[in-house]
Amino acid sequence: MLTLYFQGLALGAALILPLGPQNAFVMNQGVKRQYHLMTASLCALSDIVLICGGIFGGIALLNQSPLLLMLRPGLLLCCGMAGARCVLLLAAALI
Repeated sequence: MLTLYFQGLALGAALILPLGPQNAFVMNQGVKRQYHLMTASLCALSDIVLICGGIFGGIALLNQSPLLLMLRPGLLLCCGMAGARCVLLLAAALI
């Protein structure tokens, strides 16, 4: 079970970390007009594969652990409250 957790964690990091450099590379290729369509297509395809892997890996992890299934609503509530707090703090800073 712990190996599934670390696999999901690594896959999540693999989804998030390359976004900045990947976007910069795609924009650079678009400006240069060098293989811009092929570059964008390959990046989109790799994003689709990684996102599907993350989703199905997360589902497999949740199916393996009843504890995580019980904690999921609390995690969603905490994330929602943190987002609402951010919005309220930004709104207060703008006023």
